[in-house]
Formats: sequence, structure tokens, C-alpha cells
Amino acid sequence: MSETIWQRVGLPVGLLEVDDRLIVRDASPAFCRIFEVDADEVVGEAFDELISLRDRRGGREFHRRVAASEHVDMLLGLTLGDRDHLTRTRVFREPDGRRVVLVEPVAGAGDLLFDLYNSERRWEQIIKKAVEGVVVLDAENRIVEHNDRFFEMMGFRSTRGVLLSEDALRGSDLFDLLGVEEGFAELVAHLESEATRHVRYQSTVVHRDRWLDVSTTAVIAPIHGYIGTCIVFHDITEQRQAELLLRQKEAAEAANVAKSRFLANMSHELRTPLNAIIGYSEMLLEDPEVSATSDLTDDLEKIRHSGSHLLALINNILDLSKIEAGKMELWPEAFNVRTMLDGVMATAAPLLAKNDNVVEVRCPRDVGKMHSDLLKIRQVLLNLLSNAGKFTHGGTISVSVSRIPSTPEDIIAFSVSDTGIGISADAQEVLFEDFSQADATTSREFGGTGLGLALSRRFCRLMGGDLTLRSELGAGSTFTVRLPARAPNAAAPEGSEASEPVQRVAPDEAIA
Repeated sequence: MSETIWQRVGLPVGLLEVDDRLIVRDASPAFCRIFEVDADEVVGEAFDELISLRDRRGGREFHRRVAASEHVDMLLGLTLGDRDHLTRTRVFREPDGRRVVLVEPVAGAGDLLFDLYNSERRWEQIIKKAVEGVVVLDAENRIVEHNDRFFEMMGFRSTRGVLLSEDALRGSDLFDLLGVEEGFAELVAHLESEATRHVRYQSTVVHRDRWLDVSTTAVIAPIHGYIGTCIVFHDITEQRQAELLLRQKEAAEAANVAKSRFLANMSHELRTPLNAIIGYSEMLLEDPEVSATSDLTDDLEKIRHSGSHLLALINNILDLSKIEAGKMELWPEAFNVRTMLDGVMATAAPLLAKNDNVVEVRCPRDVGKMHSDLLKIRQVLLNLLSNAGKFTHGGTISVSVSRIPSTPEDIIAFSVSDTGIGISADAQEVLFEDFSQADATTSREFGGTGLGLALSRRFCRLMGGDLTLRSELGAGSTFTVRLPARAPNAAAPEGSEASEPVQRVAPDEAIA
């Protein structure tokens, strides 16, 4: 190494000449004297080997800057001889292209200063890597340190670019940046008071449409006492939104329960007088004197029919309210599927024949038995048959039943097909919703409340199955009910079919 390289100003600086791979090629006499090493101890060594193990982060930063051809002027821990040294290390290129490393010891740097330096670096990393926004103020409330998250939370950086440089932020008065906002008025008042020195402050503010949890902690030095404040901003927007959604959900559920309770109470109150009206009309129809008068008979038939229709509607509303309140119970019993279907078809026969339709039934004799809620299955099938008869004129209505082997229970599939008016794709999306029909004209032309299919699907799902639809406007519809042969949680009774099931009454008139 040429002596002219070492002819610098008289500073306590050691020099190392390194090649492009950072292998030490020469060491100045000043370097050897300052750090009490012989030249042959460092010459030929990679500069990496000189970096202290206690300063791994500094070593990584040194290599990053060198690799990126950035200016290198940094504090770096080196191990020379048997000692660790805290140094100011700089890298230069000589005019002739050689790379020179200037190493200057930090005055008075012993283990205490070296540990302090590492501690400061760890503290900086903790702040910078924190997911919360952190800002440290001095005793005059000027910004001493902050992390990127604080920079982003406060809106100093946007997607369009930097609104205020981070360097310009350091040293700024926090009041000038935040004090103008109403949400930070309480925080500013706290920082201006003496309470800052001994009281931990915590509150929630809204800033730029975000909820921020703000807490402050006084920074107390052993000798100087209060030297500043550390403020942490925690973004709780998602938590607040989740809490709001939960409250809205609970309010909606409470309103739904209240509605269901009201409907149930109302239905019970209405059913009592309706049963009386229907009962008296039937008694009068059976009276010989009344039946001999055609005008009275017609009027009584209208009263009985309207009362029965209204009672069926009220029963459906009551069922809907029970399902929504989670209080609908299943009454499973064993029954022969073919026998049940024969009864349903007999009940539905007048409805199906009303519009001159041809009815086809396909049910194998060996379809077997089910253990499920007989009345609910009857109600579902009667509703589907009623709709098929209502929307089909001079066409064909087909009913088919099949048993599909499956695990853990076989599946019983009921299909009701018609050649009627069909249903558009848009209407199919809402058809199974409460009080919904294919379109507004359906209710006016054919009647119905839009509850039948909604209840039918809910019944099917309550029994562990489902109700699906395949239809095309103008080409008819096919509704398919798939149910497990044994309803969920339905215990099999001893013996076979129940000959005398629990006596319950289900309206044979289906409500569409």
C-alpha cells in the first residue's frame, strides 16, 4: 500500500485497503496502533470476520449498503485482537479505483457504550417493526422518533405519494400536526398538562375514518427524570366494525324472536274464533232444515271454505314463527311410503282434476318404510301437488317415488312434475323465500300467500333433506324432495310400522 494513502489529516483514523470481495489487502500503521493489532492479524482476512458477533444487524446493514453501492458511513462493532470496539466506519473509492475502509474508534467506547449502542438499535427495531403506530416525543412534545406505521396511520403517506417526508416529520411539534383535529383535543390537553409526567393516558379517537386506541407513557430517565412521552396508536377499526355487526345481528335476532312470538300469540288468538266459525258452519250444513235451503247452503259453504282457508294460512304462519324461533319439533313415526302416498293422492285428487289434468303416479311396491314426520311430509307433498294442479291446465302431472341407497341412511326421493306454465330463472331465485311468488301477477291470478314453498323447504331441511326445483318458463316444473329414510335423531321404535300414531290434525288444504 502506497504511503501516500495514509497521509491524511492528523485524525485518530485507521485505514484498511480491501478488494472487491472485501478481503483486507493492507492495514495502515495507525490502524495497527489504535487497535493494538499486528498487520498480519488482519491482512488476508475477510472484513466480515472483523465484524463483532454482538453487532450482527450492523454487519447486515454494512453489507447491504456495500452491495447496493450506497454511501457507507455508520456505527459498526468490530472485534480486533481480544476486544470489541464500537467504531465509525466509512468506505471510499480512491482515484485509482482502490477501495479504502476508514475505521475511527468512538471515544470512550467500552463495553458499557457498546451495550448501550446495541440496546438503542434493538429499541429502534422494536419501534420500527411494531404493528402499532409509535411516536416518541421529547419534553417539549417534539417528535424524536417514530415508525412507519405511525406515519401511515396519521395520513402523512397516501397511495398517491408522500404528503410529508419522514425526515421533515422528525423534530416537528406534534400539536401542529394533530392538535387541529377535534378528535385529538383531549390528547393534546393531556400532553400540555403536568399529568403527562405521572398519569398514563388512554382513549379512543376517530381519525381518517379509522378507530384508533391511543395510550401514552411517560419516559423517565434515572438522572434527568421526565424526558418525554411515548404514544402508541392501535388501529381497532376491524374490532369496532365486528362489534357493530355483532350488535346489529343480536338486535335483528331479538326483533325476529319478538316478531315470531307475536305471530305465535296472534295465531293462537285467531284460531279459537275461527274454529268456532268453521264448527258452527259445519253443524248448520248437517242440519236437514238448513240443507234444504240452497241459498243458505251456498252461503254456509262459502263461510266454511273461507274459514278453513284462513285457518290453514294461520297454521302456516304459526309454523314459520316456530321455525324462526327454533321451536319447531319433529314427530317421527314409522310408516309405509306407498300407503302414505296413496292417502296424499286421494286427498289431492279433487285439486288435480279441477283443471282437466291427467295424473300419473309411479311408486314401486318395495319402496319400503320411512321413520320421519308423517304430517310434515304429507303437508309438503300436498303443497307441491296443489301448486302443480293450480298452474297446469289440460296437462299432465306426474308423481314418482324412489329409494336411493346411501350412507348412513337411504334417501327417499319424491318428484312432482307438471307441464304447466313453468318458472323463469329470475323467479326461481326468490321462489323459496318467505311470502314470495314467481311474480306479482301470480297472487292476483292464482291466489296464495307465498308461504307454501318456503315452509316446505324448511320442513325438508328440518328433517335432514332438501327441496329443489328444475323449471323452464313455458315448459313446466319439477320439484324434488329428498329425505333420509330415518329423520335425524329419530329413534327407531320396537317392531315395525306404528299402527296408531300420535293424533294430530294437519290441514289438507295446501297454502301456496
